[in-house]
Order: sequence, then structure tokens, then C-alpha cells
Amino acid sequence: MSGPRKLVDVLKQTSPEYLKKGTTQVRRAMREILGEELQTRFMRNHFLVDPKSLQLMVDHDKLNLYRTFAVFKPAFCPMRRAQADENYHRVSVESFVGAAMKSTELVPMIKKIGEEDAALAASAPAELLAQKGSSPQPADAAAAASSSLKIRVLNDLSLMYSGPILIALQTGPGRPTSLRRGAVHYDVLIFGHDFKVQQTEDSVEPHFLFPDIKKETLDAAKVHAEFPLRCTAKVDRIGYYAMHPVTLLRVSIFHPIVATAPDLVHYVTNHRNTFVVGDAAATEGENGDQQPQHRRFSYGNALRGDFDLPRLFVHSRSVTVDVDVLNPQQQIVGVKSVEFQCRNCFEPLVNPEKSMMIKKNKIQLVDGSWSKSMY
Repeated sequence: MSGPRKLVDVLKQTSPEYLKKGTTQVRRAMREILGEELQTRFMRNHFLVDPKSLQLMVDHDKLNLYRTFAVFKPAFCPMRRAQADENYHRVSVESFVGAAMKSTELVPMIKKIGEEDAALAASAPAELLAQKGSSPQPADAAAAASSSLKIRVLNDLSLMYSGPILIALQTGPGRPTSLRRGAVHYDVLIFGHDFKVQQTEDSVEPHFLFPDIKKETLDAAKVHAEFPLRCTAKVDRIGYYAMHPVTLLRVSIFHPIVATAPDLVHYVTNHRNTFVVGDAAATEGENGDQQPQHRRFSYGNALRGDFDLPRLFVHSRSVTVDVDVLNPQQQIVGVKSVEFQCRNCFEPLVNPEKSMMIKKNKIQLVDGSWSKSMY
């Protein structure tokens, strides 16, 4: 008895005329079915955010020396617990961080940090305590240090974005309190081939990326004496996502003045004359007017069939912050750049040639699966 027939054998034995007729019927059905009536992978991933796709990114040295660690946020995962009602498992970065602070991986390290800070506070020179306006007893100083541990989230990613969220344990001077002394780098997969010279950085006006912030405020940040705001974009590579021409664009924000992520969908749509792959609003204008034909055609084909897009392709590949290095007397003796990265996320999706197949591991990657080998 012969085994099960493979799909390729069925196709070979089917007449080209019959296959062409079936293709025509599928295209007609795609045009007639409204997008909101399809249970696409995009909608499924939005509703079924996998709790296991959030991961701790902990480096013991960085946590011990600089009081920082990170959490990988997948696409569709909200930052705050109050916004988690849209997904089935009520997943959010806030709830994950709260659970992580009680985990067996972090509790011993946090306890050690509290003890070290308590001992440091108890042995602080009298003149240093006098400058602070108090002279607590050693026991009081230890208690104050252990109870002063604060969790500070340094960057905020939009619901559709993925990437590292930097967390600082603020226990004393010299600890990072914002990304004003840092940088965030984003990968954006956009439709079409951008033939600008690859790896050449172009300056980008900050108000292109942050349209909700007053231009005057951004202009003032650009000329800041110590931490000038600077934004750049460069073409990393061009290729194909399945059958669709795409460009992998890298956008960098140096010394951001806000924790919120830039509006990269706005930037690509309004200033690069294309759209982010997976942008559900790419087919309609602000007043419901249809966008150019090439957008409708690409979007209509990409969101249906075997290549149904699983997400909006915007990813924060790395977050860096400068941290003061202190001596035992709590004096600043240097600066250290602390980086958390999740690279090589979109690169495997950009192929040099068109392909009718998307590898299973690539589908898992963009659906939200993640492993520590990626950073």
C-alpha cells in the first residue's frame, strides 16, 4: 500500500488550467472578504500573547555593579497591567516584572544588593551624612538602605513593538534614572527596495519621529550642551520577505528626552513614501481615502494566504545607558556603557531572492518565540 501523497505530487498531477482556475477563485474571494472578518495570524497573536515569550535578560555583573537588568517584550504585549485586558492570558510587562522580582533568579541577587547598600550606608563618612542633613545610627542607615529599593523602567515600547525593556534598581547615587545618557536602536522592515547606500547614516529630524512633542522642545534638545538629541536612519539591507520586496531600516535615537518609543509608522509613512510591513492602516488614508495602488496590492497579498503577516515589523534591537562608576567613597571615577540587546531578529527574514516558502523557525521568531541565544 502506498504512503500518503505529498502536496508536490498532487500539484504535478493537476493540470495547469485547473490550478489557474483555482488561483483566480482564491483571488476573487480575497477581494470580497473584508479584512476584519478574517481570523488572521495577526489577530491570533494579538489575542494569544504567550506568557513564556517574555524573558528576563539578566547579566549578574550588570545587576550587581550597575543595578540594571532587562525584560524582553514581545509584540502585542502591553507595558501596563491595566492594558492587559485585550489578551487572553492578561500578559503585561508590569505584571511580569512584579513576578520576576519575586523569582528564584532575582531574589538572592536583590537581597545581596540590599545588604551591600545597607553596609555602605552604615559605613558612610560622617561628613557625607552631614551633607545630607541627617546622622542616622548604623542600624537606621541599614534599614533605610534596604527599604529604599525602587524599580524604575527606563524605556517604553508601543504595544506593537518588541525588544528589551531596561529596568533599573534605584538604590543610591550614580544609578541610571533615564535614557538621557543613552541610546535606543530600532529595526524596521519597510515595503519596497530603498536603494540608498547601505550602512550610510542619514540625519533625521526629531519631529519626524516624535510628532506629538513640540518642535521647539525637540530643537532645544538638539543643541543641549551635554546630551544633544540626535536621530539617524540607515539602510541595513534590501531583499525579500517571501515574495515581497522589503528594506531593513535601522533607526537610532541618541540621548532621547522621553522614555516613549518614536512613532516609526508615522515616520515611514509620511517621510519615506512607503509603509511598515504589517501596518494594518497602510491601505487607508486618514479620511478613509485609498492609498496608492502599490500599497493596496502589496498589503492585500501579504495579509492573506500562506504569507499572512504575524505582526507589525518594528523591533528595538538594543538599549544602551551610561552609568557612573563609583569608588568606595561613592565618588564618580568614570562612566560605563551598559547595553542590553536582542539582535538578529529581522535579519533572517530578509532573503536575497524571492521565496515561496518561509522557514518554520522564522515564523516562530516573528510570532513571538524567543531564546537567550539571540542576544
